[in-house]
Amino acid sequence: MSQLRFTMIDNVGATSFVAPAHLLKIVAAACCRDPHDVAALVEGIGQFDPGFSATLAAGLRAFDALADRRLQQSGPARTIAIDTEAPFRVIDEATRVVSQQPRQLGLVLINLPARRIVQVQNSYADLRRSDRGRMRRNGRPVPVLFAYELPEAWSIV
Repeated sequence: MSQLRFTMIDNVGATSFVAPAHLLKIVAAACCRDPHDVAALVEGIGQFDPGFSATLAAGLRAFDALADRRLQQSGPARTIAIDTEAPFRVIDEATRVVSQQPRQLGLVLINLPARRIVQVQNSYADLRRSDRGRMRRNGRPVPVLFAYELPEAWSIV
């Protein structure tokens, strides 16, 4: 499957995940609602692909639970081995490095405080300020389109 790495940045930190490249338009559409944190962006994604949003939220909850357990331990067990395919939060230098590694089709950063979408590497398709995409249900496209137009406050780099 052709995938992009998405790393979302808010005032608390960064979250990273790998997803099919078509999610790029969905993320842009969710940014039109001006989310102020990762949780709001994940919820916004759910308006266009509820299944992916639920999977992403569940993956982050699983990571948080694992991180909480590991941080309560002492010694080398505190290190968290992450699945680079699963959603994770950037909590140390190792996770930061993974969050900046492109997948097959690239890496996109979504900086919520700066209202900026940065296409670090994007071999899929250039993201446009306004476009349309296909809604998804259970990971499959449905015959319903959505349109979006990023507000002027948002930039695409």
